[in-house]
Amino acid sequence: MIGFSSGAAANQEEYPAFDGDVTSIYFYEEFQGRGFGKLLMDALLYEFKLKGYNSAIVKVLEDNKSRYFYEKLGATLIDETTIKIAGDELTLLTYGWDEI
Repeated sequence: MIGFSSGAAANQEEYPAFDGDVTSIYFYEEFQGRGFGKLLMDALLYEFKLKGYNSAIVKVLEDNKSRYFYEKLGATLIDETTIKIAGDELTLLTYGWDEI
């Protein structure tokens, strides 16, 4: 195994316009940049469609370079919040795809 992705129903109270939530996608660094991430995202979004989802979100820390991966796949920034992790204040970005 070189990577994985997972998803769930989006929190409708938080983002009522979005159905699916990309909860994680991860690859070992040596396998990043080879197109595997797009393949996994395509498979996950296909599963979302099978569940009747038409849109999706993903949350990522501002410092995480994977945010550019989501932007490249057409996600747009829809929200920005400050969260605390281990006493540090960090910026959490939420990206969305209006149509998947």
